[in-house]
Amino acid sequence: MKYNMKKILFHLQPSLCWMILGGTVFFLAKTLKDNWQQVIEIRMSEVGVFYLAIAFIVTIMAHLWSGGVWISHHKK
Repeated sequence: MKYNMKKILFHLQPSLCWMILGGTVFFLAKTLKDNWQQVIEIRMSEVGVFYLAIAFIVTIMAHLWSGGVWISHHKK
């Protein structure tokens, strides 16, 4: 039974990844569509833009690092 479940999950994995990505994009698009007026009213100071840029850079670096760890782990 455990083997059959692994086999099923192996075949569903590519579709499941696309479904999760599609659901995420749908959620973001619907949220933006429903709240676009509040989004365009956001005003940020120069310091706020600086903090946002730093947060974005740290987030990208963290994703790259975890991706590198994941790739190196699965190459073994």
